[in-house]
Amino acid sequence: MFRRIVSKARGQYQLPPIDWDLITLPAVDNEHAMNNRLNVEQIAMVLPIVVEQYPFYAPMIFALYTLGLRCCHVAAMRLEKLTSDGVISIDESYDVSANVFSPVDQRKKAPPMIALEPRTLALVRRHRRYLTQRSHPGLETGLVLPSEAGTRPVGNDQLNDVWREVQVMAGIDRPVTVHGIRHSFHDLARQQGVPDAVVKAMAGRAGTEVAQRGQDKHLHYSRGVTVEEMRQASMALMQLVPTEPVEAQKGRDRGRDERGRGRNSDEKLVGVTGT
Repeated sequence: MFRRIVSKARGQYQLPPIDWDLITLPAVDNEHAMNNRLNVEQIAMVLPIVVEQYPFYAPMIFALYTLGLRCCHVAAMRLEKLTSDGVISIDESYDVSANVFSPVDQRKKAPPMIALEPRTLALVRRHRRYLTQRSHPGLETGLVLPSEAGTRPVGNDQLNDVWREVQVMAGIDRPVTVHGIRHSFHDLARQQGVPDAVVKAMAGRAGTEVAQRGQDKHLHYSRGVTVEEMRQASMALMQLVPTEPVEAQKGRDRGRDERGRGRNSDEKLVGVTGT
């Protein structure tokens, strides 16, 4: 709507059309985002620890990191929507507080489909083998990432506990929340040279959107982003993650058995640890 209004007005005044491809995302510099994200060195420490210590939760955390989606969209991913080459449709959102699935709405958008990069896809497939071998009750939900109880998707509380624990193991004094993974995605994707249009499409901000923050107006716009461009962006982010396991700090093992430590230990982490 905003684009049409601007284009019409410029035409009436015989002004040249705007090249909308040159409109880019502004850097995220609000205090919440600045304090709730990890840098390159921290990501390089934390994600290998997730794989080693909490393999049950690794697929979801890696998906959040590489895709830039909200937790509510990753939690609602359905196995029937996932193709053999890692492309998955995003058409549902999960409200953890009400335990309700609903169509993706205009307030919390997501791209209609997105692609899992190879290492994340390998984690998802390995996780699926784990569930199948144990006849896990979560198989009946049809979810890609059911909870350990198997009755619903992984909850925010469980995920936040795991995410905070691995940051403490990595020696991070001020752990960020799971939502901070999304802020980290935005920041690190730009550092890796991912075009703003691709970052925006993956984050679910495609189309024309004007956001008001105080007295500053930020114009967001993107168009024509392909699934393969999004996959390449995810692969660029994974270049920051070592393929070898990282030794966690000792003395922080409280509750690890209850949150997936050592699970799937009989299988190799194909494409993740390099073994």
